[in-house]
Amino acid sequence: MKKNIVIIYGSRSTEHDISILSALQIYNAIDKQKYNVDLIYVSHNFKWYTGKKLRDLSTYKEFDTKGLKEVAILPSSQYLYIKNMLGFRQYKKIDCAILSLHGKNGEDGTIQGLLELSQIPYTSSGVVGSSVGLDKNIMKQVFLQNKIPITKYVELCKSDFDSKNYNIQKIIKKVELPVIVKPNSLGSSIGISMCRTIDELIDGIKLAFLFDEKVLIEKLVQNLKEVNISVLGDGKDCIVSATEEVQNKGEFLTFEKKYLSSNFPNKTQNKVKNNQKNSKIEAKNSNFATKSKKELEFLTNKVDSETQNNKSSGTKNGMQNLDRIIPANITKTQKKLIENLAKKIFIATNSKGVVRIDFMIDTKTQKVYANEINTIPGSFAFYLWEKCGITFDKLADRLIEIASNRNKEQEKLISNFDSSVLNQGVAVKK
Repeated sequence: MKKNIVIIYGSRSTEHDISILSALQIYNAIDKQKYNVDLIYVSHNFKWYTGKKLRDLSTYKEFDTKGLKEVAILPSSQYLYIKNMLGFRQYKKIDCAILSLHGKNGEDGTIQGLLELSQIPYTSSGVVGSSVGLDKNIMKQVFLQNKIPITKYVELCKSDFDSKNYNIQKIIKKVELPVIVKPNSLGSSIGISMCRTIDELIDGIKLAFLFDEKVLIEKLVQNLKEVNISVLGDGKDCIVSATEEVQNKGEFLTFEKKYLSSNFPNKTQNKVKNNQKNSKIEAKNSNFATKSKKELEFLTNKVDSETQNNKSSGTKNGMQNLDRIIPANITKTQKKLIENLAKKIFIATNSKGVVRIDFMIDTKTQKVYANEINTIPGSFAFYLWEKCGITFDKLADRLIEIASNRNKEQEKLISNFDSSVLNQGVAVKK
């Protein structure tokens, strides 16, 4: 009997559009002979929809709900519910949820918590692992506790910045210019700035606070080589993929470089200017994609056929859009170190399913630093697993298997404990 699979994606996140790309990629790749697959799109206003037209990327350019059904998942049921005139009715049981959500309201443990309450298997790290993976400061604390090398950094809260309860000179003394400033809980290089002067640092902080209430100020690796690797598994049972070297010419990657490789109109540039009229923030630093028509038209032209027939067509879309060297041009020693660190990070952060871990190498000193873990990586990092002989459809099979097995193991655990405490006649104070 076929398993009923739902792919959940979208949500209110700055990485909303990339989530759509990843969802359609895995939908095209998954074996429909094995699974009944429904797309569940979470709109910007948190309404959940399903319908055949969600398979077409052009649907999202000027989104309307005509032809779609509103659906819901309840915290007390393993079923998908569909809305009609009388309310929500039971539609079909969900055997596994594939989570294709990037950033807040999806990759941070929120939907994972709902699915835990519903006892629905899902393909990502759990509540704790997801939360740790998205909160960069907590992530780095876990790295430090496990003796994983990272660059120097300082966390700054918006309340301290607004009240001027901080010392910029102390920050510079600890981290040293040049630095990278980034929002604490965002991905896809959104809201990130490279700062070489105090004025640029102040402007970068102001920009990052438009997206988050905490920012990180990190020492810039100037002679930068970025190397990424994916890890697949459940707990300590994990394997690593091929490595990739991102061709960034020694600079950090903007959103545009990661996903579009093109300059495009950016509504957020205007938002930045309106919110920071007295700032010197430049539009080039906004690095943020919105739902503008031209942007999604550009994305539409770059995605569609890559995963047809359960294999990559070679078209560069989503995270594939980067210029890459696979495997990375690194020494055997560096490769072994990165593989070992990746497994260590996977276990330390309580990760599950497939993740991508990003590393930085200083080509002058040859030192390796862990940058971050992505618990739901763009395109599910399938292009790294293909180099290991694991096709995208087989990767999807493995993710579903891991999720199902983990759910079975959790069901074996004792979750109820009968006690006599309610029979003791203890008075409850009012």
